[in-house]
Amino acid sequence: HFTLSALVVVFLSFGSEPAHHVRVEAAAGSTIGPIGFATPRSHVGLPRQPLCSAIVNRKRLYASKDKAEKDVDASSDQKSSSKKTIVGLTALSSYTATTVAAKFQILPGPPGADGTTLAPYTDALIARDLGASLLCAVLGLAFVKAITTLASKEILEPRDSRKIIHTLSAPLFMVFWPLFSEAGGARIFAGIVPLANAVRLFVAATGSEDEEELASAVSRSGDAKEALGGPFFYVLVLLAS
Repeated sequence: HFTLSALVVVFLSFGSEPAHHVRVEAAAGSTIGPIGFATPRSHVGLPRQPLCSAIVNRKRLYASKDKAEKDVDASSDQKSSSKKTIVGLTALSSYTATTVAAKFQILPGPPGADGTTLAPYTDALIARDLGASLLCAVLGLAFVKAITTLASKEILEPRDSRKIIHTLSAPLFMVFWPLFSEAGGARIFAGIVPLANAVRLFVAATGSEDEEELASAVSRSGDAKEALGGPFFYVLVLLAS
């Protein structure tokens, strides 16, 4: 009986003493073992969050990811739209500046009757050259768009579309040269067409989604940066001519 009583006293004193430590360790983030001892922090994982809190946090994470993706897409669309606007602004400003320069006789007119002087650049000649330039620009855009569309739909191979554009662009442009007047400024109106195409190639080479078809159609490997190679110099030769 004495031995049994001693064991009970020892057990009660042993069990009551760690209880204080159990509370302290639990407050520090440990867990309580099955017999009242505090399990060390290194043997347990992080405390689990309640189910509702985990669901809310997951929804917030998905919402933040969706918002970030939408912001990236909006930024990409804005950049693509701004690059596309560059082509239009280049053509509009070029036509406006050239027309004003011709109107104020800054650009040379046609040769005079004696061949030594220049006749005035009349409004009729300006309208003729402006109309011919706009016609070449529209038809050239339609021609390239038709080829690139056929290539994107895999009706034409990229190799064939590139050869068709390179082979026919210059001859078709030269076919319309007689539509321009004999005025010296007519070459400026005609040069706006390859100038606008050069800007388009530059925009396509910088990764614009709107000109992705053009970059794929004029490059050998489909790399957009190839648009600044041979195709770009090809257009510059047309501009100089």
